[in-house]
Amino acid sequence: TKAMASFPGEVFLTTLNDGEAYQLPNFSEFRNYAIRTITCTTFFVAILLPLVIGQWMKGAETVSKRNVSSDNSLKEKAHQEKSKQESLVKKSKRTINKSKKKRHTIQSNSPEKDSSEPTIPTKEEVEGIQPIHPFFMPILNVTCLVLLFQAIILKSPYNTKIPRGIFEAPMFTADECETVIEMAHTAAKKMYTEALEKDDDNDKHLVGLKKDPKGWRKTRHDFYPTTDLNIVTDAFTTEDRRWIQEKLDARLAPLVNRVFGLGSKSAIRAMDIFLVRYDHDNQANLKQHTDNGFVSFNILLNNEFEGGGTRFEMKNGVDKEEIIVNPSRGHVLIHSANILHEGLAITNGARYILVGFLNIDRVNPLSPDRNTGLNLFASWLSMDWVTTIMETAYQLNVKRSFGRYAKDREFQNRKIKSTRWTDNKFVRSLFHDLKTVMKGVADSLADFYTVTLVDEVNATDYIKALDNAYNSERTSERIYSASWFQGQHLVLDFDGELGSVWNTRSNENDEAYRDYF
Repeated sequence: TKAMASFPGEVFLTTLNDGEAYQLPNFSEFRNYAIRTITCTTFFVAILLPLVIGQWMKGAETVSKRNVSSDNSLKEKAHQEKSKQESLVKKSKRTINKSKKKRHTIQSNSPEKDSSEPTIPTKEEVEGIQPIHPFFMPILNVTCLVLLFQAIILKSPYNTKIPRGIFEAPMFTADECETVIEMAHTAAKKMYTEALEKDDDNDKHLVGLKKDPKGWRKTRHDFYPTTDLNIVTDAFTTEDRRWIQEKLDARLAPLVNRVFGLGSKSAIRAMDIFLVRYDHDNQANLKQHTDNGFVSFNILLNNEFEGGGTRFEMKNGVDKEEIIVNPSRGHVLIHSANILHEGLAITNGARYILVGFLNIDRVNPLSPDRNTGLNLFASWLSMDWVTTIMETAYQLNVKRSFGRYAKDREFQNRKIKSTRWTDNKFVRSLFHDLKTVMKGVADSLADFYTVTLVDEVNATDYIKALDNAYNSERTSERIYSASWFQGQHLVLDFDGELGSVWNTRSNENDEAYRDYF
């Protein structure tokens, strides 16, 4: 199909998963099926069914009128006959002693049946047309809604195959991994030097930069801090960011678009991209958590360590499943940000990964042309997408109402006046309940699994195919790319409007937040 053909690495995606051939869903085929189902159901309910019922009701009404007319005629005839019979009875009493011949004459003068009497419908004809049961139409409408729900939601790969899958694919070569690690060491060295020059022991961020590993941030994230460097706000050079963006544009954006069936790379906006370092004698692991945004990715940059890996967990009622993934060097893991996961501890060496939290937006908050091209099935008809939207709306609602996010329990009783119509306890409860229900539905519908999309023997050819397609797009000036830097640290509300800005961005020059292509 057109959508599958637009992914230049499609030919390399057939691989084995637990001994069985695996292919990503054909989203275009499903969308065509869903559209046909919606069209046929709408035609049946809105056009064909009313026409048939109208003809049925018209026939029933005609028979009913004939019944009423016949009933009136019969009543009138019966009344006339009764009057005549009463008159005859009176006459017969007066002439009771007359001859049998006279009585016979009286009887012979009784009224005969009028041949012009209106035709009375037969019993079979009347019983053949029954009135419509009052619950017929509601039951029919509910049935049609159930069929549509099954076709659009229950059979959708957006809800069954993708939301709880963990996908691995080649992203960087070994030399490119070394390049990224060297960028990080250079940036950390520069930041350590600047921290020494400022020499402010009251600034916890500067104090963290002076601790081992020197020059790496330790307090950038509030709830699940990592030892990391942000690609935008930390001391990476313009050349570094251009190089990273080029690789993400060429390789990651088309892969995310293909795996999640978005319909447009322009819907991808990075919320945060940073390089994480795990050391066996410092921060060796990261406890279980979910991520910001809709999609998470991490690229393993080295293999000079022991231990490590990522444990994924899904709870469905009382049942719990776990998957531990140890990707190859240079490979990327992409998955829904709603999947619980943790970074397992390393026991020796240092582990470097490039991590990103990606939003999937319906509208671009920084562009005059706000429509990103995200298709309906990947957004409002995706349980996982709606879960994230409701969770974000709930957190923003709490922040505007109480001053901090819901995870900060000590701020729950602090009330702040808000003029936004959604900022009240009823809408806040609605967001929370919808988020809980949608996540439960997503967990129950989706398959939980991991798959390597490209065989290792095809890794080089796969990367080359993606790079060649990207270079062709740049030559023809037909690039519709993701936003990797410009849209970082912005939180959008459920209606697509800007909800909040991270403090990290508020304290930085906007010039640092720019995309280069």
